[in-house]
Order: sequence, then structure tokens, then C-alpha cells
Amino acid sequence: NIMTTSADEGQFLNMLLKLINAKNTMEIGVYTGYSLLATALALPEDGKILAMDINRENYELGLPVIQKAGVAHKIEFKEGPALPVLD
Repeated sequence: NIMTTSADEGQFLNMLLKLINAKNTMEIGVYTGYSLLATALALPEDGKILAMDINRENYELGLPVIQKAGVAHKIEFKEGPALPVLD
């Protein structure tokens, strides 16, 4: 599926975020949450992700894995189009 992030891409994203010492990120369109999880794992304990998707079900699909990984506290989810959230 073209919308999903591959394992290699997830690891690369994780490495890049660690290299630049990212603390705050945003994700527009979470789909199953794989890249969201990779990002959350790369951020420091006090890091934050603003995650946006027009469909809450997409976010909730991957949420159990995110919770099991212990990084749900880093994610603020907003349902709806990204532009109004960013404005």
C-alpha cells in the first residue's frame, strides 16, 4: 500500500529525528500510525507530536500499539483538516 510507511522508512525517520535532536513535530495524516510511532519513539520523554487526520478511526487503529510502547503521552491528536488546525 502506497500510504503506509515501510520498516526501513520508519527506521530512517527515527534516526533523522534523533540526529537533529527533534523535540516537537507534526504529522499530517496518520493512517495506521506507523510513522507516528516511529516519531514518538525517537523524541525525548518531553517531546510532543501534533498529529492530524480527517478520520479518527485511522488514529485509533494504531493507538493500542502506541499505548503499549508507552509513548501516547507525546501525541496530541486533532481530528479534521490540517489547515484550520495550523492556522
